[in-house]
Amino acid sequence: MIGYLRGDVQWVDTESLILVCSGVGYDLLCTPETLSTVGAGETLELWVYTQVREDAIQLYGFRSLEEKQMFLSLIKVNGVGPRSAMHILGASPVEKLVEMINQGDAKGLSGLPKV
Repeated sequence: MIGYLRGDVQWVDTESLILVCSGVGYDLLCTPETLSTVGAGETLELWVYTQVREDAIQLYGFRSLEEKQMFLSLIKVNGVGPRSAMHILGASPVEKLVEMINQGDAKGLSGLPKV
C-alpha cells in the first residue's frame, strides 16, 4: 500500500496530477486547492490513500496528514466514498470541517457538495 510520495510534478489536470518518483509516474486524485497551488516541474510531497477495487487501483493525494486523516474519517461515513470525500475536502478547509462537526452544524455540513 502506498502511503506517502515525494517527487516532481509532471502534469496537472482538473482532478489529478502525475507525480514522478524515481522514474515512475503516479496518477493521484487531489483536491482543487492542491491542484491550483502546484505546477509542472515542482517538487511535491503528498500523503497518499490507496484504494484497491476489483476493477481499479486509485491513489488519492493530500498536502497534509490532517487532510488525509479527515478524508479517512469521511469515507467511514455510510454513503460517502472517496470521490465524495474529495469533493467535501475541496469545498471546506479541514479546520472548518472539524468545527462544523464539533458544533453539530447540520446546516453548514448539508451545504457541502455530495452531503
